Amino acid sequence: METKELPNRILIDGDIFAFRCSSAVQKDIDWGNGLWTCHAYLDEAVDYLKVYTKTVFDALLDKIKIDLDNTKIIYCFSDPNGNNFRKIINPNYKYNRRTSRKPTCYNALVDYIKTNNPNNYIFGDYLEGDDCISFLATENQHKNTSLIISADKDFNTVPNVYFYNINKDELKYITIEDAYRNLLIQTLTGDTADNYCGCPSIGKIKATRLINKEKNPYRLWELVENTFVANGATKEDAMLNFTMAYLLHYSDVDINDEGRYCRVREANPTYEHFKIIL
Repeated sequence: METKELPNRILIDGDIFAFRCSSAVQKDIDWGNGLWTCHAYLDEAVDYLKVYTKTVFDALLDKIKIDLDNTKIIYCFSDPNGNNFRKIINPNYKYNRRTSRKPTCYNALVDYIKTNNPNNYIFGDYLEGDDCISFLATENQHKNTSLIISADKDFNTVPNVYFYNINKDELKYITIEDAYRNLLIQTLTGDTADNYCGCPSIGKIKATRLINKEKNPYRLWELVENTFVANGATKEDAMLNFTMAYLLHYSDVDINDEGRYCRVREANPTYEHFKIIL
């Protein structure tokens, strides 16, 4: 694993932690005569969260030595109202999830985490938790080194960070160029889980081969655009897919009139922009 300075900030995917822990304690009850209900006790979810968090950190600390007493830990959440700027740009984004619902005590567990970590959580207007993690991770990288804890492959596109994938029990350090290449591979491939299609006739293997064959990262965006056009799509389609895949950097956000973070800049797909470190 390529390394940098040890992390002084840990960014936790609060959406995933809350979802998994609230799901684990949810129970279906058969009351008879065809009546079923679903219930959960918040106390059980909190207890499960404590055990789950300890398990995750124990596994992480087997891979990297971190002084937790001197490391800031921040929980990152999506807009609590469900607003998402990507859905405005592309109404099909996550449309496949429109009928799904959160576990019974999900919101209560999120509130518990926020209440018990008043200075160590963040969310933004129309932002996903992933965006909050990404823009914090790319903030002031000359002084801060972040470690992301999540199960989401999208964090392979965030530059100059450690990423601990809790599903794979895998820790790696992601360089700027690796992050950019991963992002363009995802732009070409699309993401069925998030319901954006990528480039026609291009799967993960072919996309990876195309991106890794070009050694000059400054030529990669032109390659992506040309690949979309060659397969019957447009440069506009390439840009739309890039916008869906791109997690916001610190330079892409600002504070709005309500004092919350929000997106203020359109995505820029060039390597010149991507490699700027604030």
